[in-house]
Amino acid sequence: MFDFFYSDPHFGHRGIIDLCGRPYQSVDQMNEALVNNYNSVVGVDDCVLWAGDAFFMSFDKSKAILDRLNGTKALVIGNHDRSADRMAAMGFAMVCDMATISIAGRTVKVCHYPYKWAANDERCMAYPTKQYKNEILMHGHTHSSSRVIGSMIHVGCDAWNYTPASLTSIEKLILEL
Repeated sequence: MFDFFYSDPHFGHRGIIDLCGRPYQSVDQMNEALVNNYNSVVGVDDCVLWAGDAFFMSFDKSKAILDRLNGTKALVIGNHDRSADRMAAMGFAMVCDMATISIAGRTVKVCHYPYKWAANDERCMAYPTKQYKNEILMHGHTHSSSRVIGSMIHVGCDAWNYTPASLTSIEKLILEL
């Protein structure tokens, strides 16, 4: 089971600061804040499922940051991530296009994209485009500050004060749906 969920840190991406109104003056400041925020909640024995868009920097710089982050990291690939082989070589323990897990007795599909993107973007035709009864979709991609829309839970760091979302927080949201 995963202890935390995380998406869209965009380490190394200068444009994301302005695009999403992130409170950082530079990429270096953002990268350091994201590392510190991550490690402030994730312990060395925790397991974190990332929902994509991890790095916008060279492989070596990306690996160096990933090595600094606590816990075991698994990745559901996002539209800005490298190939599964490269992401695994970087240090992700598991890399996949989509995952299905159970949280609070509910089926949760984990995909980088929310339903509306998956339905309208040819890059993600293999992803879920509609909800099945009692199913929840956990996603990233939107950079929204909203955590819940309908039966979708957004785990992008922009919605969680630039930290991973805890399993306890996700369970609480699921029980409120």
